Amino acid sequence: MQDDLIRLTQLARTQGWIEADDALVELTSAGEGNMNWVRRARTQSGASMILKRSLPYVAKYPDIPAPEARIEVEAAFYQTLSRAGLTAATPAVLGFDATTRTLCLEDLGEGRDLTSLYANRSSETPQQMAKLLAWLSDLHALPIPEPAGFTNFDMRELNHEHIFTLPFAPDNGLAFKPALQKGQRNLLDSALSDRAASLGEAYLRTYTDNACLLHGDFYPGSWLERPNGDVAIIDPEFCFYGPAEFDLGVLWAHLRFARYSDAQSTALLAAYGNYNHDTARQFAGVEILRRLFGVAQLPLTLSDNETLDLARAAREMMLA
Repeated sequence: MQDDLIRLTQLARTQGWIEADDALVELTSAGEGNMNWVRRARTQSGASMILKRSLPYVAKYPDIPAPEARIEVEAAFYQTLSRAGLTAATPAVLGFDATTRTLCLEDLGEGRDLTSLYANRSSETPQQMAKLLAWLSDLHALPIPEPAGFTNFDMRELNHEHIFTLPFAPDNGLAFKPALQKGQRNLLDSALSDRAASLGEAYLRTYTDNACLLHGDFYPGSWLERPNGDVAIIDPEFCFYGPAEFDLGVLWAHLRFARYSDAQSTALLAAYGNYNHDTARQFAGVEILRRLFGVAQLPLTLSDNETLDLARAAREMMLA
């Protein structure tokens, strides 16, 4: 730890993130992120910042390789929002060092992510959802003069495997309880895997028009409830230029995980504005099944029967 503090202090001084006579004195965890090395750094002068670094693997799953350049795309995402004035709900970029692939971000405070929604849908959820949907609509409306800067293909290729392929393979090497293993296999057939493959092709496609800048992982783990009650959006490392319905489908899926009905989810999403309902619903079905039968598990409180009921509903969403 002391070696990290010395090395990062030198980097922070060189980059101008702290004054020459200041120093980093403490590094602590800054949340439960899956992809990157993330720490809250406190300084001798009493300031704090978030330091985020991409590694050649997924931080939570070191056996899964991951492209290190993802942090460059994330930095570009935040900088694009800053130029557009869309920063009220995201951390400001204090600096980025491309050599060490270290991103220095504003510390938004000791917040918590909103995965608690899965267990306890609070009365504040509609207000929070309204803010999140307004932010997402503003993000998708941003003009992006050079979409090629947000291709982020290597990250999408990694994500593609875990969203559109593994969950639809009967012997994917992942262990589930016997009831869920049997339920997953009962869901699978060529119609479902073909639809997953088709949606996966749409996800990997390079878009030059009729698309927008996406967050790419718009779910409660990327939403931060700040000490003042506001909701912030973080972790856009999967961002890319693509169809709005992908972000909306991911959101839709996680509303279902929070026990919103399909009708309630549709009603909430109406606040976003115009979108292709059928395509978003199909992406939502994929997201549900990949979270139930893939690597990136969620802190859900569903019984086995509830899980299988939701999985069957997701199948219908994909094939409708």
